Amino acid sequence: EKWPILPGIRNVIDLHPGEPSCLPELVGKFRELARHYSAFAVLGADVLDGHYSIGESMQRLEVARAASGQGCATAILGFSINDHTPAEVLAALAAVAARGRLFARDPVSWRRLQNRGIRNLALVADLAFLMRPASRSGATAEIEAWLGSEHASGRRVVMLNLSATPLTGARPGADDRAGALVTLACDLVSHRNASILWCPHDLRPTVAPGDSDCELAAEFSRRVARRLGGNFHQRIASPMGADEIKRVA
Repeated sequence: EKWPILPGIRNVIDLHPGEPSCLPELVGKFRELARHYSAFAVLGADVLDGHYSIGESMQRLEVARAASGQGCATAILGFSINDHTPAEVLAALAAVAARGRLFARDPVSWRRLQNRGIRNLALVADLAFLMRPASRSGATAEIEAWLGSEHASGRRVVMLNLSATPLTGARPGADDRAGALVTLACDLVSHRNASILWCPHDLRPTVAPGDSDCELAAEFSRRVARRLGGNFHQRIASPMGADEIKRVA
């Protein structure tokens, strides 16, 4: 899938990492390109700790190390790591940090990196904070009208972000977490004079039917309505893009 070219970007080069066996060829091509540039940055986010793919994390880090080896000022921007990051990924992060800077986007990740002896660290806010909220749209207008009516009636609105990853299926503790969240929502509506805005965390087209965050929000809303005998003080912010969610927030 082609990403849209951002305003101000003049050149776009597709390198397509591919299989791990392609890595030496990829790094070789990149070294040639890096000779023409003075700086290189990796958008770290949540794809550098091996959780989704150790191979893809290593490819990104090897390219970053190649850039620093060619004299580029190298940085890994706003990223997180989990507590089970493989040793080879940590070693690659340390290798990048030997010549470049690592920008951790949360204090927990910063401490994890620091405790593993990785240097040249900085703690920063997530790049998402720089995103501009969307202009008013049909999707946001409906939610904004509901927000206004809830506020006018003296209620406080609580947005609950829902991700299927920890809350569904056979994942350890999923049922307990889901039940606790439903209980919390019921308590907020019944006893805290609050209204609930269910916010799906992600819009992924590849998930199995019934396992999307949007469907999860609908299910949680139904469970709260059944327990309270009504659906008057909850809505679902779905489906919306990230900039629309930021406007609503």
